[in-house]
Amino acid sequence: MRCHICENGAIGMCRQCYKFYCPEHGDSFCQKCQQKGWATATNIVIGGDAQVAMVAKKLDKVADATENEAEDKTSAEKELPEPAAVGAT
Repeated sequence: MRCHICENGAIGMCRQCYKFYCPEHGDSFCQKCQQKGWATATNIVIGGDAQVAMVAKKLDKVADATENEAEDKTSAEKELPEPAAVGAT
């Protein structure tokens, strides 16, 4: 693997363009993507643990909504009157 800028040995792959970089031409993002503005705080934060935490938070909201819906159905069932016997005389 070689740096796409200088052809020296690569130490990583750019998180934006997926090209390899050497220690002189990158750190998470290659030098060219850094110059284009891709290496912003937002791009760095939305990786790894932060992204996992964001997905987990959304899943918690879905689980809460599902649980609340189930509780609403249970309480509605409790409020229903017993059905009358069919064919009773």
